[in-house]
Amino acid sequence: MNNILVRELGTDLINKIGYAYGDKEFSFYYDDEKIALENNEEDFNDEINKQEFVFSFDSQWNPSLHNLIIDYSFIINNPNFLFGSDALTHEDNTLGIALLWKSRDSRHSSLKRIGVLNNSTSPQDFNININFAPGTFRGMVEFNIVIYLASACNKSNLLQNNEEGAVLGTLEKFLIHLDGDGAEFPMQEFNDKEGPLWKTEIYIGDPFMDLFNTDNFCLYINKAHSRYKELGIGKRVNFSRLLIEIIANSFEQLIYTLKSNGMLDEILEKESDKGTIANVIKYYFEEYEWDASDTSKLSVTIRESFESKV
Repeated sequence: MNNILVRELGTDLINKIGYAYGDKEFSFYYDDEKIALENNEEDFNDEINKQEFVFSFDSQWNPSLHNLIIDYSFIINNPNFLFGSDALTHEDNTLGIALLWKSRDSRHSSLKRIGVLNNSTSPQDFNININFAPGTFRGMVEFNIVIYLASACNKSNLLQNNEEGAVLGTLEKFLIHLDGDGAEFPMQEFNDKEGPLWKTEIYIGDPFMDLFNTDNFCLYINKAHSRYKELGIGKRVNFSRLLIEIIANSFEQLIYTLKSNGMLDEILEKESDKGTIANVIKYYFEEYEWDASDTSKLSVTIRESFESKV
């Protein structure tokens, strides 16, 4: 319904219903232990629609390998103000609360219904506990807590949206950034008892367009391999030297693929968009003074570079 006269949830009504929320907690599991994630956003502003969280990839957590848990609670102190002829819906109807999320980079969007709101003068509490599987998101993820029309017993008011399931407004929006500095290493896990400890897959069409992510370049780690635990993935310590060696070897494969296809020289000479394969490769060559003309020197500097970052 696109009628501009239809009543929607605005700032005044949000204040009137007494919407209040607690701290958001982000975490993941490693070996059955719940580990908290710290927000790295220095300019964090804890206001409705101005909350941003940045979680950098490191030796402890990588969203390609680990889950992401969100724990959160909020309260609506005066839900009755949402009901009535001058509010969102008729007194006989029922409203719902849902969490909507969308990730443009991973082309993923979905929702989780949180609960229902009744026409009551008593405060109503809501809790969000959601566990996102590894690899669900990358880049920036937008979350919206919304009110929707759960059931419409009375549709008599034409100035109200009476379509069941229709979103009537947003209580709160917050953003999560999962890209860090744009040079994080794309990794995923697989299970193959007969397979190698690791393997690399490279699918590059245009390094100036293709993003540095698991769609185009990925190091796959075999969880079923007998040496998997030696890698120290997810532990609250730095990566093991074995994993550093694997990452460096995989990155070498990427560089030599680009070089053999005649792409490397162009990458090092031209500017490129942030997050692309070309941008990440050029960053490493400039930051660590790599020299692709010398195979042994390139191999050593790659390893030194990754050791300095973990």
